[in-house]
Amino acid sequence: MPPEHREAIDAITRCRTAALGGHVLECENCSVQDYAYHSCRHRSCPKCLGDLGREWFESKRSELLPVQYFHLVFTVPQALNRSSEHISARSTPC
Repeated sequence: MPPEHREAIDAITRCRTAALGGHVLECENCSVQDYAYHSCRHRSCPKCLGDLGREWFESKRSELLPVQYFHLVFTVPQALNRSSEHISARSTPC
C-alpha cells in the first residue's frame, strides 16, 4: 500500500475522535458545555471536506454542457506512457 494511502486511512480513522484532541464549547445563555473533537482536514475525508466538494461542484455546475457525461478509464501500453502524459497535460484545463 502506498504511504499516501496509509496516511489517508490513519487521518480518516482518527478524524473527530479524542486522538486529535478537541475543545470545549459553552452556551452563553445556559452555560451548558459540550466537547467538539478536531477534524483531520484530509482531502479524502468525507466528514471534513465533503461539504467543500459539494460547494465546488455547485459552483461549477453552470459550466456543464447540456449533454450526458461518461467517465472512461483505460490502460495505456507502457510504450505509450510518455506520449500520453504529454497529451494529458496539454488537454487538461486545470
